[in-house]
Amino acid sequence: MERKYIGQVAVDSGQLMIIDPMAIEKHWKLDYEEVCSITRNGERAGMLNDTLACAFQTGSRFGDGLYEVYAHYSVPDKKFVADKRISKVEIILIDELDE
Repeated sequence: MERKYIGQVAVDSGQLMIIDPMAIEKHWKLDYEEVCSITRNGERAGMLNDTLACAFQTGSRFGDGLYEVYAHYSVPDKKFVADKRISKVEIILIDELDE
């Protein structure tokens, strides 16, 4: 599996959400406190409207800032190597070397 740096994500509220961009325009009628209520539990994470989005607290002791994002690529069919796809996305919130 190939791992490649694809950018950064900004955190200003201590939280992140993963959401399909189509859902933002179609379903977005939430306010900040409603999203916060999803992440204020023992797991610091939860689903928004069951399937709309996944929200979580970053839990970073470093606070707000920019966090690195990596894509992991795989080739589902080895016959078509050019058909590599993103199989996993990784966001580094706390670098294990900094702990």
